[in-house]
Amino acid sequence: MTQGVGSREAARQVGINYRTAKRWQAAAKAAAAAVPAQPVTISSRYLSLDERILIADRVRQPGLSLRAIAAELNDRPRMTLGWDSPAERMTGLLTTTG
Repeated sequence: MTQGVGSREAARQVGINYRTAKRWQAAAKAAAAAVPAQPVTISSRYLSLDERILIADRVRQPGLSLRAIAAELNDRPRMTLGWDSPAERMTGLLTTTG
């Protein structure tokens, strides 16, 4: 249609039904007019992309178990924990409540 042909001719040229072309055109107009989505904030309880890549890389190394990889990840500090590692935070919680 940007080449100056009508909807029916454009649909015929790409080999789709005219009604399908109209639906696609309406959907494209609606998507263009839609308000851009807000960035998705992912909960800190999920692994980050870097952590998932590290696990995928390390699991392929011979001699490493998932427990060893989990222990390695647990020793890393997290911003959401005030730069404590999960193990440090758990130890702190256990000593203050016990």
